[in-house]
Amino acid sequence: MVEVITKNSDETKKIAAQICTKLKSGNVLALQGDLGSGKTTFTQGLAKALGVKSRVLSPTFTILRQYKIENSKFSTLNHLDCYRVSGPSDLESLDILNLCGQPNSLTIIEWPERIACILPKTTLKISFETLEGQQRKIILPEELKI
Repeated sequence: MVEVITKNSDETKKIAAQICTKLKSGNVLALQGDLGSGKTTFTQGLAKALGVKSRVLSPTFTILRQYKIENSKFSTLNHLDCYRVSGPSDLESLDILNLCGQPNSLTIIEWPERIACILPKTTLKISFETLEGQQRKIILPEELKI
């Protein structure tokens, strides 16, 4: 595991952009951390670096947002937020098992602990912790070391 400290949201987005080169088709990223710890900000930085043109918002109420990606090794960014989910059965209509790991896609899941039992074993876990002020601690797996 690799720890990175960011001083503000711009730095959090920059870290996300830097790991883009390490991501592979079908990757699933599980973003863990308390409310306001930087998960959506990180996702916004990643999406921008991948070439997502539309505004990236938290899917807290919709649970899933999908973004088309142009000029990238990915064609789709799947962004799930499981904050309002009580368990995997809440996601049956989304067919989450088929969504995760699709070729040419990248799936980002906020609050993954609520559906941990159905996540692929290859899921890459990234942890976020709020420090003083705008500072965040981001813990990356070795595969995403920057």
